[in-house]
Amino acid sequence: MSETVISVKEVGKAYSMAVTRGATLHRTLTEELALMPRNLWSWLKGRGAPCETFWALKGVSFEVKRGEVVGVIGSNGSGKSTLLKILSRITPPTTGEIRLRGRVASLLEVGAGFHPELSGRENIFLNGAILGMTRQEIRRNFDAIVAFAEIAKFLEAPVKHYSSGMYMRLAFSVAAHLESEILLVDEVLAVGDAQFQKKCLGKMGEASRAGKTVLFVSHDINAVRQMCRRTILLAQGVIVKDDLSEETIKCYLG
Repeated sequence: MSETVISVKEVGKAYSMAVTRGATLHRTLTEELALMPRNLWSWLKGRGAPCETFWALKGVSFEVKRGEVVGVIGSNGSGKSTLLKILSRITPPTTGEIRLRGRVASLLEVGAGFHPELSGRENIFLNGAILGMTRQEIRRNFDAIVAFAEIAKFLEAPVKHYSSGMYMRLAFSVAAHLESEILLVDEVLAVGDAQFQKKCLGKMGEASRAGKTVLFVSHDINAVRQMCRRTILLAQGVIVKDDLSEETIKCYLG
């Protein structure tokens, strides 16, 4: 039996949102500033604005075996990115527990961990270190990272001059070359052109064949259908369906 590398049990994530009585979208900045002292005084006296609890995830449970490529789909606000942030340990769950067996590489936001004033070369070392790569590991994979990202011509230029597509290519390339057992990919491939998207999907396929586990969040149904044998559908923070990709996609589209 294949080893379970991702275990999610009854995970929930709650956020508190202040509710302002009588709030209006038509207040000017001057009016808001004028109300600040009164709002602060009310808060100090214990009569601050009431809070509502919003559950981005509720009772989510699933397991992923080693070498699986699992898709996660759902409409905007369904909890997909929150789930990946919890798995990446960016934010803790409010309830439940997660267990991960192996090193995790995550690509959740284009250019996250990049410094705009540093060159592409310097950002490879910076971003690699943030992801947990050693300097020796970065040096060993440096040429492959540059070649995959196709940015050799702009390697010494500050990344603030890069297009969003160049950012994405470099960020994906660094994460993809991290010697990890688990790869978490959010909806970032949409930034790249069709040729590079195909290249990224091929890289994730290679990772799976090498025994890596991939969790792939995307709105691109064709990419999910191509990459993932199994897909999880989230809606309003709960799992609606966890089945073969074609069955889950039918449920989503229906």
